[in-house]
Amino acid sequence: MQIGPEVGAFTDDNTSFHVAVDAIVAESAIDDHGRWIVSVDVADAFLQVYAGVYAEISSWVLCYEPPTLTSPPTPAVSPPAKQTVDKQVGLAEARHNLIARLLDDHQLDQAVALVPETIAGYRQYARLAGADVMRAGRDLGALANQMAGAGRTIEAVKSQQAAAEVYRTFTPGESDRLIYEIAFTEARHNLIARLLDDHQLDQAVALVPETITGYRQYARLAGADVMRAGRDLGALANQMAGAGRTIEAVKSQQAAAEVYRTFTPGESDRLIYEIAFTEARHNLIARLLDDHQLDQAVALVPETITGYRQYARLAGADVMRAGRDLGALANQMAGAGRTIEAVKSQQAAAEVYRTFTPGESDRLIYEIAFTEARHNLIARLLDDHQLDQAVALVPETITGYRQYARLAGADVMRAGRDLGALANQMAGAGRTIEAEAAQQAADEVRRDHH
Repeated sequence: MQIGPEVGAFTDDNTSFHVAVDAIVAESAIDDHGRWIVSVDVADAFLQVYAGVYAEISSWVLCYEPPTLTSPPTPAVSPPAKQTVDKQVGLAEARHNLIARLLDDHQLDQAVALVPETIAGYRQYARLAGADVMRAGRDLGALANQMAGAGRTIEAVKSQQAAAEVYRTFTPGESDRLIYEIAFTEARHNLIARLLDDHQLDQAVALVPETITGYRQYARLAGADVMRAGRDLGALANQMAGAGRTIEAVKSQQAAAEVYRTFTPGESDRLIYEIAFTEARHNLIARLLDDHQLDQAVALVPETITGYRQYARLAGADVMRAGRDLGALANQMAGAGRTIEAVKSQQAAAEVYRTFTPGESDRLIYEIAFTEARHNLIARLLDDHQLDQAVALVPETITGYRQYARLAGADVMRAGRDLGALANQMAGAGRTIEAEAAQQAADEVRRDHH
């Protein structure tokens, strides 16, 4: 076919664009489903035409001088160089868009075949004077996501590696420093995720220290979105924990807690900050337990409990969330054999529920949550050999289950099971009167239900 001369003529000698398009159309066909069938060579020729048009139109805009300007500013990049830059990004993005369209049409192999030259195109563009390196980085990250979504983990890794590298070789101006730091750091973080997907664990882990450092540096900049950095570091900790890398998980979560600690939120952000910071400390406890650093984990429990209490007192707080989190903390401490800390955590859970007045729509879930929090406190007290304190809570716990079971929509079988469990706990502790009272309540709520 004779595509090449027409395309070259368009870009060099201003030959009609339609000549090139007609030549391309002559070499293509439409199948029975209305899809455009075209060879790779023809598709590449079309991309060159696309890029030529992009550069030509850009040159028209560049060379236009508003009549009101007597001394127009000298462009940083000369018009011919600007045309080259525009053509390069136009061609790279045209190939990239073709990949997206092929994926939409389930032509995976054809899409994947275009990835290497698309990556190369973005790299070449990013090296040009006047290139928008941030744009190239974003586009490469998007390509990595597309490949990951298509299950092509190797191509996803290569695309994300290219994204991180174009950021690494770029020196931003001071006005772009903030957005650059988070973009570069998240590019490395996303590369870790892509490497994990491709089972390249050692390579992923090797990137963790500089990624943590990047988030710390970003969080110290004026205007940084510290909450974003904290969330990202928490996500990194979860990824490392999921990969069985407990030390790296601890370091990532420590960094998350520290960036929150050094931040002073505005009043409008206070609510979300308090729960984010407290849960970051809580998650650090979990990561430390995973890494068998029990003493360090236990040392964080008092301030974590305090954090949840403070949050629960704020207007608009999700008290149910705080209660659930404190209950989870109690379970973690019980599982680690720290019965005193388990009691304190569960006491805090019961207290935040006690001081809360739910709306009518939340009444059902609140009643069972509060009652089970008291019940779990009984269990924690028994574990810590505080029998009298545990027994003192039995009457109100039984009452709580009865009240819940009478509500419309209540899970009466759940209440019956819980009361039966309470009866067994009291019997095991030698408290026969309380055991009988709990069992009687269990029988009654079941009978009333039927």
